[in-house]
Amino acid sequence: MPLVLSELEEVIASDKNVEKEVMAKELGKAISSFIRNLSQEDGNMFIRRYFHADSIREIARSFKISENNVAVRLARSRQKLKTYLQEEGYM
Repeated sequence: MPLVLSELEEVIASDKNVEKEVMAKELGKAISSFIRNLSQEDGNMFIRRYFHADSIREIARSFKISENNVAVRLARSRQKLKTYLQEEGYM
């Protein structure tokens, strides 16, 4: 695979590394799959925090829960993501 991708680098007009771009897309798919397997509420919190950069305070207000509850749930989701990515061979 690396050889094939390196051959394409000569053809594709880009200053980016094709292999890195492919790996980034695959990682993105793995993260999306992980988020879909979280509860709807935890998934929404994760997306709001790490994709929209909402503050913990904003998320807590939106879900009508304490900031501590949000922080704990996000920490648990991050740990689950780390485990998931390790199992998938990303770390």
